[in-house]
Amino acid sequence: MNQIVVVGVALWACFSSVTWARESVGEFTLSELHVRATLQGKEGRQAEFGVGDSSLGVSYNWDDQILAKVVLGELELRSRPGFYTQNGLDEALGFVEGYAEYVGLYGKVRMGLLPLGFGYEGKQKESEILRPRTLLYEKGLMGLRDMGLSLEFSHQGYYTELIVHNGEGFTNADQLLWFTAHWGRRNNFDFEWGVSAQTGQTNPLSTSGSSWSGVGFNPNAESKWRMGQAYARWYSKSWDIVMAGTMGAVIQSPDPVEGFWLAHVDIDYKAQESWTGLFRYQAFDASDLVTDDLAQVFSLGLARHSSYGLSSVYIVGSKYVDEQNDLFDDRLEAGWRLRYP
Repeated sequence: MNQIVVVGVALWACFSSVTWARESVGEFTLSELHVRATLQGKEGRQAEFGVGDSSLGVSYNWDDQILAKVVLGELELRSRPGFYTQNGLDEALGFVEGYAEYVGLYGKVRMGLLPLGFGYEGKQKESEILRPRTLLYEKGLMGLRDMGLSLEFSHQGYYTELIVHNGEGFTNADQLLWFTAHWGRRNNFDFEWGVSAQTGQTNPLSTSGSSWSGVGFNPNAESKWRMGQAYARWYSKSWDIVMAGTMGAVIQSPDPVEGFWLAHVDIDYKAQESWTGLFRYQAFDASDLVTDDLAQVFSLGLARHSSYGLSSVYIVGSKYVDEQNDLFDDRLEAGWRLRYP
């Protein structure tokens, strides 16, 4: 991971004009540089330093319609769903994204290692967030990036995106495809909304090596997954409020259908240009077949930003409450985020 920081800082220093090479057939640009240094402490005297969310992206623009983009970082940024057999390479350095894009009169086509953009949070890059990812990703229920093909159509702020992808974060051991779709409206002054849906299936070829047991999942049986999320965001100069609710089901014959749901509310208040207060509430019910299994997380934080928001220092504390278990999972995270642009 240290290689990203060294290479990224060197590129930024050498090519601060962003455009660092131009040919008659196109243009290379440093599309993103994100360095996040964190110190995370957990209940039970556990602590860890890390830069795992850092990344470096480069784009090649052939013309106004054709683009290629690659992003380097730790492979854990793909966020491979937990129910798949894990390859143990999360801390290895590699391609986090890598796709070709064509923008036409009626829409946009992408193919390669794509961001899936499920819900509001899934559309946010690591450089745009100050909190850890929500329980949807922490619990391994959803991936952030995958190999596939996407089609997006938009008109006057309304958009539709359809994605067909492997489901496994990169490879496709079980040769089964997943489908993700998004609908919504953005750029509507101070309000936006969206709906995301995902469906797919697995078999033991890709899951038998998994020790994940969330939502009653059996890794040695075939499964069908259905998930959907609706979200709304309202923002102003001082406030930024996001509300999202996710429902899903896992079907594994002959077991009964396991239904689950998650919800979260984010409230950010910018007291001044350089200070932001952070609040988040999360709830997670892992099974509608089990009573008294609701897990909740309360988070509170504070961030200070530079003049243009390129540098931010923050601290976020989270309290975990579980109805079934007395979890020792409270956390405190302090970090320094640098990003460009």
